[in-house]
Amino acid sequence: MGRIIQNNLVIPLPPKNQTEFFKRMRPSKTNPYGFMGKTEDWVGLLTSDERERDRLRITCEQMASAIDTLFATDELLVNGNHIQRILYLTGEMCPWGDFCSTALFDLTPKVTEILVCNKTAPEAFQTHFRNGLLTPADYRMIVQNNWAIILSDLHPHLLREHEFQEGKQTPYRIDPRKLKEYLGF
Repeated sequence: MGRIIQNNLVIPLPPKNQTEFFKRMRPSKTNPYGFMGKTEDWVGLLTSDERERDRLRITCEQMASAIDTLFATDELLVNGNHIQRILYLTGEMCPWGDFCSTALFDLTPKVTEILVCNKTAPEAFQTHFRNGLLTPADYRMIVQNNWAIILSDLHPHLLREHEFQEGKQTPYRIDPRKLKEYLGF
């Protein structure tokens, strides 16, 4: 299996002001998980993420490079963990409005999400995963149980340009400890 095609059309425009920017960061109809939770504090989130990276001695560049490497390969396993690639016609846009991972008018599906299944997840889940039966509705549950991480082709940009790992209340969060564990770098 290995590849699932989805559709998500978003137009990347810079936010007009800070209010619009924070509106983009929160869950909405077009982005049900948001880039951070409804109640998360922006400054507190960035500060705690920086402290965690310092404690682990890992940089945003190292995390971005590890994700780039995964997107550049067609391997079915990484560090013993199964990989599921999901294709979209377009990718999620950066909330800053300075990047969109896929061209708006190129209708060729591209891998814009990769799910990496934890090799220690229950066997029933791993079978479900390998058969391509996961949906975005499952994302929060699988991340909370540490059964998989969800990587987007937008993540390297968010890490490099904005030093942003996403909020702790979204399943798309890039947790540096989990990223090292799953990808083995």
